[in-house]
Amino acid sequence: AVPLLKEVLATKPESGEARYLLGKILLGQGATGEAVEQLEAAARLRPGDASVHYQLGQAYEKQGKHGPAEREFERFRELKARN
Repeated sequence: AVPLLKEVLATKPESGEARYLLGKILLGQGATGEAVEQLEAAARLRPGDASVHYQLGQAYEKQGKHGPAEREFERFRELKARN
């Protein structure tokens, strides 16, 4: 899936969905730094998507960035409460 998503992003870099999926997969594979880059981009492109903020919080936690992680988890909770 990673090569396909990177191919999609080469032609559609504004695809928040592709960036989210790529970030989620990379996070699961342990490529935390690259996952954060993709998930931060996804959060800019899809600021109202609770799942993006949750995954970004997870990625920040793995990097030991507890403050940014908590902000993302709070954003996730706010968005979930609205829906």
